[in-house]
Amino acid sequence: MLLRVRGLKLRLNSKEILRGVNLDIDREEIHVLFGPNGAGKSTLLKAIMGIPPYDKVEGEILFEEKDIRNLKPYERALLGISMSYQNPPPLSVRLGYLLSKIREKYGPTSTSASDVIPHYLLGREAFSSFSGGEAKRVELGITLLQKPKLAMLDEPDSGVDVDSIKAVASFIEKLRESGAAILLVTHTGYVTDYLRRVDKAHIMLKGEIVCEGSFEEIYRRVLREGYASFRRD
Repeated sequence: MLLRVRGLKLRLNSKEILRGVNLDIDREEIHVLFGPNGAGKSTLLKAIMGIPPYDKVEGEILFEEKDIRNLKPYERALLGISMSYQNPPPLSVRLGYLLSKIREKYGPTSTSASDVIPHYLLGREAFSSFSGGEAKRVELGITLLQKPKLAMLDEPDSGVDVDSIKAVASFIEKLRESGAAILLVTHTGYVTDYLRRVDKAHIMLKGEIVCEGSFEEIYRRVLREGYASFRRD
């Protein structure tokens, strides 16, 4: 098993944000995590990546059978875990230079930067005044160049048009073809319409994964009944 999360609890400002999350992801699988705003989806990704703030973490996070709870984010990245953000912050470095340093760090890939990132963006400061679609494309391109074993994508289909959603799906397929497993957070599921296969879906409510199973069945239920149908109370 590539990633195994067991009984994960996280507290912030004395409030329990994650409440005993269990999650298994194997190599080259695509898992979709659904849930409303405030359910804890982004917090789960950050906890796996080791990104603060949080007061206390309990439970297990195993990556390739190694306990990574005490590792810093860059140490987890070196193991092969990557995370893309909903709204990446602007950087005061040109995108072309940033990509060159990433290639130096991670080595050549079968996909070059020009294959996935528009050339006209390379001379601009990274994520500075990018449109929503441009930012998504650049961040996913960077993720691809990092050659992750596990790519966690936080709402890559939010706030973009249909063409950008298709581009996001293409990136996800390239990630899978490179051997990566993918944990995809989405509200709408739109991007999944353009994926060849999704292995499993999970529903998160109030810091817990309350349902998991066949993607097709769960997605149809979300579209038909909304998240209220999954509530336990």
